Amino acid sequence: MLLASPFPDETLYGLMARNGRLRGDTLGSTTSKALFGHPNAGLHHDFPHHLEQLAINTLGHLGSVHAIMAQLTAAPYFLRFKPASVERATQDAMAGTGIAGLKHALGLPASPCRARLFLRACPQCMEADLGQQGIASWRRKHQLPGSLFCSLHAIPLLESSLRIDRRGKSKFLLPEDIGVFERAESPLLNDQGSSQKTEKIVR
Repeated sequence: MLLASPFPDETLYGLMARNGRLRGDTLGSTTSKALFGHPNAGLHHDFPHHLEQLAINTLGHLGSVHAIMAQLTAAPYFLRFKPASVERATQDAMAGTGIAGLKHALGLPASPCRARLFLRACPQCMEADLGQQGIASWRRKHQLPGSLFCSLHAIPLLESSLRIDRRGKSKFLLPEDIGVFERAESPLLNDQGSSQKTEKIVR
């Protein structure tokens, strides 16, 4: 199966979103089923699973399961300082049919207030992607927990809550789909109300 190559520091979720557009898929489940062999395995932008099937379906274009996990997901961030046994368990879970129990093993127990998995982007990085690639995608370093600033441009990130409620959980979204981003909400960024500002997406 043909597959577009990843952009520098692109997330697997962003890559799959772009490939869904190239395939002409209207549903995220269609893209995920075709590439991962499962209707929602690829729709998790933190810990996707069925990576072994993804590697097979894409003829190794993205490398091994370990390469996909290490280069296109947030897993390395959570595996730092963890024993090798946890890394093996994480790879096995993401390669296989589900990630049940994985977050607990990584020290991310379930919370009654739920994880707030914002999609974050830097407006200047989006401008660069549009100029160089013709389309903007999601950069991995911006999606890491606690990321508030772009390390390259030293400006606050923008964020979208579309994946927190049911509006976007079943879709592969790209920055162009968001419409309006919000400033990342944090007291650190609350300079003259900056955390309350919104910004139209760069097109």
